[in-house]
Amino acid sequence: MREFNPQILRAFGLKPKAVKRAFGSHICETNEGLKMVKTVNIPVECLLFIHSAKEHLNRQGFSNIDRFNETDYGQPYYEYNKNIYVVKNWIDGEECDFTDFDSVKWATQSLANMHVASKGMRPLESSRITNKLGLLPEAFEKHYRELTYMYKKVRKSSRWNDFDILFIKNYNDYIEDAFEAKEVMNESSYSALIKQARDEKVFCHDKFTNHNLQIAKNQMMIINFEHCCYKLPLNDLLRFYEKVMRKCEWDEKKGFEILDNYSKIKGLNDKELRVFYAMMLFPDKYWRLSNQHYNTRRHWMPKIYDVKMNELVHHKEAKKEFLKSLKRNL
Repeated sequence: MREFNPQILRAFGLKPKAVKRAFGSHICETNEGLKMVKTVNIPVECLLFIHSAKEHLNRQGFSNIDRFNETDYGQPYYEYNKNIYVVKNWIDGEECDFTDFDSVKWATQSLANMHVASKGMRPLESSRITNKLGLLPEAFEKHYRELTYMYKKVRKSSRWNDFDILFIKNYNDYIEDAFEAKEVMNESSYSALIKQARDEKVFCHDKFTNHNLQIAKNQMMIINFEHCCYKLPLNDLLRFYEKVMRKCEWDEKKGFEILDNYSKIKGLNDKELRVFYAMMLFPDKYWRLSNQHYNTRRHWMPKIYDVKMNELVHHKEAKKEFLKSLKRNL
């Protein structure tokens, strides 16, 4: 880790008292309390977009976030020795526990409130705008084709390993889900929802999961906005929802309670629920694991792919039953 220079804190109008290394950053005691100083490896223009999103939320009254401190010149970063540094309040909390349903409901409310507050975000000049609106139908088609290609390729192979067997054994179920998801999406009001999202200028956190939810001083703090972007709020809800539902073995009562709690704040109309159903139905994790295993093999050791696929298949029937129930309520 780079040596810490107190000049960095002084640029933010802070007086350093003590410094320690932790979590790949520096935790600093200052005249304004504990601060975290860390280097970032993204362009300044991207950083400005993230800063814009956080400051917009704060202006809308949603302040439970890890805002950047600003320098004496009003910048959310400081450049020193060719490195870019940011400073944030140190949040000394505990990671949100998705096995505790009270915490899940709290997180659901936080997500809905963040989405309400996100409306109307206009980034600072010089920001590099991250826009991921409208990409799903094309992604569904592309991933569907890739799954069929991988299937044909594996079937032609003369020797199958454990992952190959799992992939082939479950292929028919998942490819049927993928086909239905494409059909539902193409017949849905997805395009109208995208237009509405563009007009309203709403954004997503895009990594809304337990690792980025900290409970500190009886507050639910949302941290690490590095992936935030213009995107349908349903994407945040989906990522959060699927992780929670795996934790509770796709419990139907809990599943509908989460959607109801979110809807009371943000609202979920029939058009949005239909798109949400298509997003849940598409076997994205099956595609992602298969694609990584057959085409990249750079994230995990080969046996880890077997473990991950077995975990996915373990939930297949429970998720299918839940999706049937969700479909009946569309």
